[in-house]
Amino acid sequence: ESYRYPDPRSMPAWYTTAFSESYTLTDFLATNEVARKYGHYDQDGEYFETRRLQDRKIVIDGSNAAYPMQKKVGEKPTISNIIRVVNALKERGFNEIIVMSDASLIHVIADGDRLAELKEMVTYIQTPAGKPADIFMIDDVKIHRCLLLTNDTFRDWKLNDAWVARNIDDYR
Repeated sequence: ESYRYPDPRSMPAWYTTAFSESYTLTDFLATNEVARKYGHYDQDGEYFETRRLQDRKIVIDGSNAAYPMQKKVGEKPTISNIIRVVNALKERGFNEIIVMSDASLIHVIADGDRLAELKEMVTYIQTPAGKPADIFMIDDVKIHRCLLLTNDTFRDWKLNDAWVARNIDDYR
């Protein structure tokens, strides 16, 4: 808790504070949970190996990615937009990619014939009708500590779930 900082635009206190002799950088890298999220400290070799983002699973909010960035009136979401996002992530070295979308997406997309193509590229999960994909995406992040690609801020979920309030922005 002492490593949390109220203003997410400023540097965390631990980043700008010198370590005292009683608490060394080595101790910090070996034991701090925040540091462990970003890599592994090898005490024998005395180096910190960061985890590459690309080595982590990433979940894409399909309902979100299907819409164009600058939506025009009457413009429908497309599987093509999701495929563009998937291709961009693959070009950057991501391998384990999952697309999750609400059941309603399939009824509004303009190019439903491309869904089979998307399913060949990645794991595609359509959530059950009446259940928001947000629940499934949040659960996946909680369980696997994977990355989440979405524009959703999960404001409502943060009010009802303390874990989401504390952690979801670190994975989003």
